[in-house]
Amino acid sequence: MVSSKMKFSVYDYYPIAMAEKEGAGTAYEYYVKARLLRQVIPAASPPRRILVAGLPEKYGFSMDFAILACSLNAEILFLDERAERLNVFA
Repeated sequence: MVSSKMKFSVYDYYPIAMAEKEGAGTAYEYYVKARLLRQVIPAASPPRRILVAGLPEKYGFSMDFAILACSLNAEILFLDERAERLNVFA
């Protein structure tokens, strides 16, 4: 279980969702996934690297994984075959 120094409430995800031109549903999705991942990732040996293979088709940019990487002090790599999608993300 990750004992992250960064504890987020659902309200902390709203600005992130809004920056992606998304709304409350995305903020809630990010919050729930973060809570679930904290239960799965072992605190004793968190990952040093995170790979996101494929960005969402239309909506958002999977910023919840970027937040997770920051909270774990892990390197993150986003891969997608759509160069235009990566350019918008960058």
